[in-house]
This record gives sequence, structure tokens and C-alpha cells, in this order.
Amino acid sequence: MGSILLKRRLLVVDAVPVLQTIVDGTVDAGEPDGGGRRTQAPRPPRESRRLWSRATAGLQSAARQAGILFTLVGFIGVINDVLPHSLGQGQPKSLAVDLVNLCIGLATFVLPWSRWNSRWTLVLACLAFSNIAWSNIVTRGVGPSYGIYFIVVFAWVGLWHGRWTSVMLSPLAVVAYLTPVFAGISVPAGTVTSLSVVIPAAVLVAETIAYNAELVRRGTNQLRHMALHDALTGLPNRALILDRAQQMLTRSRRNKGPIAAMFLDLDNFKDINDTLGHGVGDQLLRAVAQRLTSTVRQADSVGRLGGDEFVIL
Repeated sequence: MGSILLKRRLLVVDAVPVLQTIVDGTVDAGEPDGGGRRTQAPRPPRESRRLWSRATAGLQSAARQAGILFTLVGFIGVINDVLPHSLGQGQPKSLAVDLVNLCIGLATFVLPWSRWNSRWTLVLACLAFSNIAWSNIVTRGVGPSYGIYFIVVFAWVGLWHGRWTSVMLSPLAVVAYLTPVFAGISVPAGTVTSLSVVIPAAVLVAETIAYNAELVRRGTNQLRHMALHDALTGLPNRALILDRAQQMLTRSRRNKGPIAAMFLDLDNFKDINDTLGHGVGDQLLRAVAQRLTSTVRQADSVGRLGGDEFVIL
């Protein structure tokens, strides 16, 4: 059951059809128009659901982007292995490395990344370093020629995993770079000294990308918050609160459980603005928002529909 408080009159009605008609846009929770009828409200977008889908899509994009890189490297490597007079021609181990890259790339498209923590995608970076180390051993330690792969891996890490992650992964990259030396393989001159250039350059690229990506994410999050929250009170605005109402209705139909909604407005609020000024009216709205938020449970939602109209779900 839901309670609707309008102009000191308390009406107890079934909240489900009331919320459904408001969410569907057939009635408005605000004041009636001049003819005494409720004006039609625009149907709000499914914003909170979109935010979750965007976060999930970002995680999927990170994994799929890594999968594309693995697949591309593996495919090019396989072509190089079968071509005559190539470095990998006639080397089964080199072909095995490229096939592993190809399999990892294809596997990333079917794994359920959305069910896991985003940090699990760092496993892909560890796999990339392991395959680079294996390739260094197969090709007798031609380390500098694999510098572009280190840069690509670190660039991906910087794009999807934030600042300083590449710095934490740099020891693993150093081990992958010097694996032939540790294995006792005769490496070309300059392989060890090139380490002081390749890895720092890769980390610098990653941190530069991570810094700019963080600025973009921060600005995007601020824009999303501004689009879904009331600028004066900080409460969820009409679009977000009606989307939450739609989710409540969906859960109510699925679980066959009751839901409650309370719509409130402030009596004589226009008189306060006219006599004391809009500044005082804004202070009153903020105070009401704080008092409502502090009164309800954490699982409940308080929103501002506009003007002096509030709703509690």
C-alpha cells in the first residue's frame, strides 16, 4: 500500500497502479493543469539500468579489445610461421606460441567477464607477458624486436586499469624481457641494455594513457550525476526516481510483494518564495531533502520530481 500526501490530505491507495501510470507517462505526479486534469509526463529513460549496462559493457570491451590483440598477433604469427624464408618457418615452438595467442584471443569472446571483478582482466596482461617471454626463448632472445608488444600491452593496461597499475606490472615485464638471459640462451648484443629503454618507454605510454583516461572517466561520471540528480538538493531527479519506480514494479510483479510510494509537496511554498525570496525557498528545499533522507531507510529512495514535489519509494 502507498500513502500520497497532497495538501494536508492523506489518501491511502494501492501504490502499484499509481506508480505504473506515472512511470508509463499517462499521469504526472505534479499539480493539475488549468482544466483540473493531470498533465502527461514524458517517459523517463532507463538511466540506472543504462549505467549498469555501461559498466558491464566497459568490462566486456576491455576483454574483447585484449582478445582482438591476441587474435591479431596470433594470426600474423601463424602466417609468418608458414611463409618460406621467415624467422618462424620450420620452428614448431614458434607456431605453438602463435596458436596459443590465437586460442586466448578467441576464448576472451566467450568468457563471462561481466560476472567477475574487473581486476580479473589483468590475467590477460600476465598471459601476454608469458607469451612474449616464450617467444623470446623460441627466437633466441631477440628482445628489442618485441618492444612494440610490450608497448601495446602496457597501453591496454593504462587504458582500462587506471594509474600506477603499469608500474606494478613492470617487474613482470622485466622478467619476460630477460627470460632468455635467465635461461642461459646466447642473446644478441644490446638486448640487456635495451631493457632500460623499452620497459620505461612502455610504462610512460601506459601512465600517459591512464592519466587522460581517468580525466575522461571523471568528467563522464560528473555529467552522468548531473543528468540523474537534482542540482539543488542532490536527490535523484525525475528520470532516475521513475526508473527506480519501474524496477520496483518489476520486482513486485515477479515476487508478488507489496511496494509503497509517498508523494509530498510543500503547502504555500509559493508564498515563501514571494515573501522571503527564492534563496530562502532553496534553503527550505535543501532542508526538507536532508530531513527526508535522514528519516527513511538506506534501502529506500527519496527523489525530487520538481518544484516543491518529493517522492519516497
